[in-house]
Amino acid sequence: MNREGGKLGANVPPPQIPLWGKVREISVSALEDGTAYAAIDTHRIDRFHPLMLKTHDYGKSWEEIGNGLPSDQFASVVRADPKKAGLLYAGTDAGAYVSFDDGAHWQSLQQNLPTAWITDLLVHDGDLIAGTEGRGIWVLDDVAPFRQIAPGMASEGAHLFTPRMAYPVHTDNNQDTPLPPPEPLGHNPPARD
Repeated sequence: MNREGGKLGANVPPPQIPLWGKVREISVSALEDGTAYAAIDTHRIDRFHPLMLKTHDYGKSWEEIGNGLPSDQFASVVRADPKKAGLLYAGTDAGAYVSFDDGAHWQSLQQNLPTAWITDLLVHDGDLIAGTEGRGIWVLDDVAPFRQIAPGMASEGAHLFTPRMAYPVHTDNNQDTPLPPPEPLGHNPPARD
């Protein structure tokens, strides 16, 4: 990893990477200096289990963070959330996952996503975008609730999350193509001047 604006550099290969293992993705934390996450693809050497690593000391030491991911899926991508430290997203050859505790545990994000190889992940404007191998793009709208999850919250019972900013949309802005009469339409608040 590199510090001092590129003046200093160090060779910091993680010792956990097997021979012919491929570093598919490195995600550097925007919030914590010296923190990075790596997804190691080992399927070409017939190792079909997830290998993901993290460092908090500029690569001097690396720790495995695949606990909770299915043991028969290999890792393709890991991304650190740009707004909340320790919130991670991962993609494997069969789905998407989230970790709220810096990779110590993982949970499925599959929902309505078909079984697909997730090859890239991006958090953009509060949405999680997953690029898949041969299936297209999948978008999980609004990760704001993920950013609000705190330790011990599950034992609280019900919790009300703060939604992200919403903007009113006025359907009558285009006067030359109105909606057909049988189309159900709710009433929006009056337009502001």
